[in-house]
Formats: sequence, structure tokens, C-alpha cells
Amino acid sequence: MKKNFGALLIMGAFSTLSADVLVQQPSVWNGNGSNVSVGYTDEESAAGNGFQAFDNFSIAAGGAINQVSWVGLYINQTVFLNEPPNTTNWDIDFYGDNAGVPGALLSDTNLASSGVSSQILGTGSFGGSTFTMYEFTANIPEFDAAAGTTYWFSPFSHNPDESAKFIWVQGTGGDGSAYDHGMSSGSVSGNFVLPVDLAFSMSNVPEPSTFVLAGVGIGLAALLRKRIRQMS
Repeated sequence: MKKNFGALLIMGAFSTLSADVLVQQPSVWNGNGSNVSVGYTDEESAAGNGFQAFDNFSIAAGGAINQVSWVGLYINQTVFLNEPPNTTNWDIDFYGDNAGVPGALLSDTNLASSGVSSQILGTGSFGGSTFTMYEFTANIPEFDAAAGTTYWFSPFSHNPDESAKFIWVQGTGGDGSAYDHGMSSGSVSGNFVLPVDLAFSMSNVPEPSTFVLAGVGIGLAALLRKRIRQMS
């Protein structure tokens, strides 16, 4: 059977051109039933009440971020029990740094919950109760992070009410510091430095057209080499 080498080379390009992970802060939670350690409320109700959490990061060589992931759970804080997700939409925000705290808003991407993929990772122990652990992933317009510059990241959940609150859980691998501010009727009501990292990752994922063009380029180069050998 005659093989289509061009198609095979394009398939090979798909397998070799993968996401470039730029920031990685995995959760302290490390498997089904294990301890979540701590987590912080990162949601705002329709009435404008809640808390927004932030964590800082920098990329030594810089990079274009177009995909972010974060890990958390949902809680009914009145009875401290597990709840299903009730996020209606997310704000995926990047801020500048202002003397060690979040500064000016640099990028804001608002996505409906249906536009953010979610994966159940397992269960975790949090405050003596068992909770479902989720990883959320969003594709966003490219955010170009300059080399060695500190930024702040916040995946901010918006909920219809406060019956179930999103908790962004502890991560590891950063500088051991994060930030939270309280929200009351849509205004900031308090600021808190958090002595932990939060769980998230950031990547640059090549666009599908990049895969195709790379595959076509590799295929054409191989065919050209074959034609030259035949002519010589």
C-alpha cells in the first residue's frame, strides 16, 4: 500500500508541537481523598458581595499566555458542605504589580461558564469535610508577559447568590504569597495578604493553523529533498 508521507508528516507535527507551560503552581492536594490544606474565597454574588483572590507570577524569559488553568472547590459555608458549581461567568484578569500588591488592570476576559472547561479531579478533605475538586481551563486572548516582570492573576467567579462559593485552593512553587480583597455591594471593603501560593498554571498553546502550516512546511521540505535525490 502506498503511504501518504505528507499526511504522516503533518500528523507528526501535531504530536511534536505541544503546549509550552510558562507557569506551574500545582495544588497541595495530591490525589483522591487527600488534604486540600487551605483555600480562599474567590467569587462575587450578583449583589456584589464576596472576595476576589489574586496570585503573583513572573516568567524569566517572558512569554505569550493564551491558556490558563486553576484548581478549586465549591462550598456552602453556612453548613461547610460540598456544593456543585454555580458560576455563571468568569473574569480572567491580569494586573500589574504595585509595590507587592495588585495594581492596574491590564487584561480582562469575561467568559460564560460554558466557555470554560471543567474537569473533576477527585475528592479532597477540606476543614474535615469531603469536597469535589475541579480543574478549570480557559483559552484567552494572548497576554504578553514581559521577561522578569511581576504580574497578578485572578480567575474571578461570578455567582447568582452566595449559597455556593468558589474556593481557590493552595498551590506550591511560587513565592509563598498571594492576595485577597473583600467585596461589599461591588466595592472593595478590605485587603488581605495571604501567606500561601494558589494553584494555577499558564501556557502558550499553538493555534491549529500553526500545526497545519508546520506540517505542510515539513512535508514540502521532505518532498523537495526526495525530488532532488531523484534528479541527482
